[in-house]
Amino acid sequence: MRHRHRAPLNKKPNIEVSVELLEKCLDRVALAIDRAGKPGAVYLPIYERIEAELDTLRVKEERMERARHDEALAAARTERRMRKERRCPVRRRTPAKRLSSAC
Repeated sequence: MRHRHRAPLNKKPNIEVSVELLEKCLDRVALAIDRAGKPGAVYLPIYERIEAELDTLRVKEERMERARHDEALAAARTERRMRKERRCPVRRRTPAKRLSSAC
């Protein structure tokens, strides 16, 4: 008998894994562990895996935020340097006559 309602195995669902989603899953597994009592220990590996994935995702998001911040700082430095160069173009100094740097 064919299962027509199943998706093909080679296609992954388009679900974006977020911190909020993992936290919700962690809460659900914790609830299942609590409701099951002692037999709920079978869910501990799932809980640990979700917890590890959540930690990994948080570290990744923090790293991305730092990178965005660093990029914004670099862009600001470049903009300041370009503004300064427009105000005070670089002049070549001649040996006979030294120009004072007014900038």
